[in-house]
Amino acid sequence: MKKDKIIILKDGRQLGYTEYGVSDGIPLFVFHGSPGSRLLFDDEDDAAIDLNVRIITVDRPGYGQSDMKQKRTFKDWSFDLSELADHLQIHLFGVAGISGGAPYAIACAEMIPEKLLNVFLVSTPSPINMLRYKKKMNKINRLGFTLSKHSPFLLELLFKAMTYQAKRVNDKQIIEAHRQGVKESVIETEMINDPWDINFSEIEFPIDLWHGEADDAAPIEGAVWISSQLAKAKLYRVKSGHSLFWNTSDRKLMYSEFLRSCKLTGTENNECSSRIDSDVEVFKASLLQDTQL
Repeated sequence: MKKDKIIILKDGRQLGYTEYGVSDGIPLFVFHGSPGSRLLFDDEDDAAIDLNVRIITVDRPGYGQSDMKQKRTFKDWSFDLSELADHLQIHLFGVAGISGGAPYAIACAEMIPEKLLNVFLVSTPSPINMLRYKKKMNKINRLGFTLSKHSPFLLELLFKAMTYQAKRVNDKQIIEAHRQGVKESVIETEMINDPWDINFSEIEFPIDLWHGEADDAAPIEGAVWISSQLAKAKLYRVKSGHSLFWNTSDRKLMYSEFLRSCKLTGTENNECSSRIDSDVEVFKASLLQDTQL
């Protein structure tokens, strides 16, 4: 079930989204990285199909098919997401932020906790004014964040080179991300580099962080710091790098945990379908065969 669609928001902006997995599965909105787009998978998400999960990916403003929004913030995203969820008649859902999409998932935990089943951060960045964190970051990412502060026009050239390389290897996600140009990637890098408009101390909703121990794009020290700022956080350390989400076995682990936590959260509502009980039992066996944390 791969469905590529567009809606028009109340303010007139266009929002593009794609659905993967099972149409009547438990809904999980997955926020792409930076840069990135709704086209997370070339064809289908087999892990979502296996685990009866409905994956919904959305182009953030300025990426792919979504119109730009002037002076947008991380918190703004929760309102766009809520409007899309209402359009799809989804009242409760999970959110997972991949890499540069993670701050948006945290913002949802602050702004719309009443709509959430769970929140996952995968390979999250963090405010990078920590000396130890910056030292462990790879040179390309460190350069990108430095340019965003001092020479954004050079960062634009860097993203244009990325797009050129993406076209050479047919990387559809990045090609689609920059369909409108690379300006939004520059803006979002600045957003990640600047202080986040998130009140960590006010977030009571539980958040799970999944992070590769060998991640040099967003070193794990950042995830440790974020988890320390949250009232209810659990950090899963995985023997992986920054591409954690793209490893099918690791992704199945995350989806299985999504189903488990959905079951716990949904015990007093009808948003989680009755088949979760059997699903969880089936996937306990698969967890034993997947990558160990």
